Amino acid sequence: MARRHEGRRRKRGKWQAYVDVADRQITKTFPLSTPHAVIDAWRATQITTHTPRVAAAESLEADVQTYLSRVTAMPTYQQRAAHLELWMHALGRDRRRSSITATEIDQVLQTWLKDPAPAREAAARGRRPAAADGVLSLETVRKRRTSLYSFFEKMKGADEVNPVAATTLPAPAELGAPRSLDVAAVELAVAQMADARSVKRGAAPIASHAKIVARVMAYTGLPPAMIKKIQPTDFSWTEKTLRVEARRKTGVEARTLPYGQLPDAWRALQAFHAANLYGHDFSVSSVNRAFQKGVAKAGLDPRVVSLYALRHSFLTLLYANHPDEATVARFAMHAKGSPITARYTLGAHETVNRQALTAMRHALVRARRAALRAVPKTRAILPANPARGRKAS
Repeated sequence: MARRHEGRRRKRGKWQAYVDVADRQITKTFPLSTPHAVIDAWRATQITTHTPRVAAAESLEADVQTYLSRVTAMPTYQQRAAHLELWMHALGRDRRRSSITATEIDQVLQTWLKDPAPAREAAARGRRPAAADGVLSLETVRKRRTSLYSFFEKMKGADEVNPVAATTLPAPAELGAPRSLDVAAVELAVAQMADARSVKRGAAPIASHAKIVARVMAYTGLPPAMIKKIQPTDFSWTEKTLRVEARRKTGVEARTLPYGQLPDAWRALQAFHAANLYGHDFSVSSVNRAFQKGVAKAGLDPRVVSLYALRHSFLTLLYANHPDEATVARFAMHAKGSPITARYTLGAHETVNRQALTAMRHALVRARRAALRAVPKTRAILPANPARGRKAS
């Protein structure tokens, strides 16, 4: 029988340290030779880390907690909460919201733009990889600024001013580098993903949900949040269409899209149906990790290629074959005229430009030939020969 001590017990020839905090028990095993002081230090760290903080009244932290409680249904809630946590760490948790100035916010933004990100930030979920020097990308810093701006807009009173509006970081309007892959790279990366999830030794293998979700993304361009919402009633098996739910993030209405016209897309959706993934709250980060393993096996750089590259690739290829942004916006579930669509068409501009000039060259040739055919062909009139027809004298 395992021997118990204060916060630790002997189990299978090792010390198992444990601590009950926040309605759950956290455990960790240590070799028997580990000093008790090391184990006690670990337990103290867990208690400090996982015990819910009590925010000071009228503090920035208290306001953030109030704000987050009002936006829990937001699709990007977890990312928003992570961004505000970073802002509280940088600006101070216990100060009043009204004491924060645009100059302070600017200083934090400039630090994020020029200094290497700490390891804990670089490894956080939902962030694009930093550059080779470890500095966060401009897009990541813009997202953090947007989170703080939204927080102040929601919480400020009638006479308050949003300090984020006065900061100098460029607005998130300019386009970044294309994030799409060519068809061969997409096919290879998805094919290299594991077909089955890891299970206990001797257990029957379980089909990988990550690979099924990745295929749906690759051939429909739908983001993970919308794939999670697919229900059996959304399919029309006779018309081969899928009704995609309204997108609350951008205020886009529900749309019925004819994916049956693309066999790869329809096969991916049929696999989704066969696996009965309806209502399955799969972890996007887990799907991304599985995809990045496939990316590495395919010889691509997993630090650069993320799961969202599948969405970019589909929409970029759609635009390359049908250069109409309105069509791309419909399949991307963007609002009509949304400037965000241009981010997905950016990677196909060179292809579309070549196609446009080729089409124009052929059109000019056809027009020139038509013009030449329209010119009437007349027989040349030669000057009269005065000697012709005279009799010799």
